[in-house]
Amino acid sequence: VQETTAITVEGVAPSPKPRDGFLTVRCINRFNSSVGMTYTIGQISGFFPFVLNSTTGSFSVTQDLVYATQPRSYNFSVWCYDNLSPNLSSNASVTISVVEVDKYAPVFTPTYIFLTVDETTPVGTILASTRRDVGAFKVYNATDMDVGPQGVLYYILYYSD
Repeated sequence: VQETTAITVEGVAPSPKPRDGFLTVRCINRFNSSVGMTYTIGQISGFFPFVLNSTTGSFSVTQDLVYATQPRSYNFSVWCYDNLSPNLSSNASVTISVVEVDKYAPVFTPTYIFLTVDETTPVGTILASTRRDVGAFKVYNATDMDVGPQGVLYYILYYSD
């Protein structure tokens, strides 16, 4: 955070009220905290799917964010000016990262696995597997159409009577 005289960028944080925007920049004049502020975005280039409310410092999304086809992060600066004459200013660097969401549920084939195990089955016998090459009694599969970390499948065995 850079500071010019009496204006301080007090915080860049997620907005407490989502309807006001997803991110809010707040500046104050240390000598006169009741002075209104005007917020602007520094120079940006290319695709920028956000808008800054010049009065509140809140950012809103202006269009759908598509993780697969759009930039995954946006770096820019936000300037704030007090509404005095001459006005004082300060700025902060901001990075907005777009993260991919989990869109698809995993699909199991078959959807239900029922195993009957003989009491003389040797310890270490593989009963069910997602791989065909391990000689399991039952082979099942799960797929997830998501890519990246959201498409990684984890298997957990739960015991119940």
